[in-house]
Amino acid sequence: MLRARTARDLLLSGFALVPAVLLALGCTDDENKGYAPSNCKHSEPTTGFLRVELTINQTNHRVPLTIFEGAYEEGKVVLRDTVDVEDVSYELRVGKEYSVLARYISGRDTILALDSESLDVASDEYQDATCYYVEEGKADVRLHD
Repeated sequence: MLRARTARDLLLSGFALVPAVLLALGCTDDENKGYAPSNCKHSEPTTGFLRVELTINQTNHRVPLTIFEGAYEEGKVVLRDTVDVEDVSYELRVGKEYSVLARYISGRDTILALDSESLDVASDEYQDATCYYVEEGKADVRLHD
């Protein structure tokens, strides 16, 4: 009986230690991220990169594209380019939504691919600083089968 009681007592004292250990270690708050990294940007960026994914194939080895500020229907052209790679990035102002229009040829038809994306500034709070970064935008104007 003595052994069972000792094992029971050890088990109960172990359970009593769990809250004590947790209390001593403290709970970690997701918001508490320690100190800012060395690459921290202390001021809000004014530009960011919009990544555009395109389809390059035998028929469309160079694809004309147009980037609009805001909705395509608003027609405010920011940039025109003809691209011969499947992945390209453009540096644009943040805090805006952009629409990307790509023109493809298929036989005698023209296919328009349209996508929109915004470039937004986000931040992380650290003990010693606020660090800002741009959430990269991605517009997918690839042809789909």
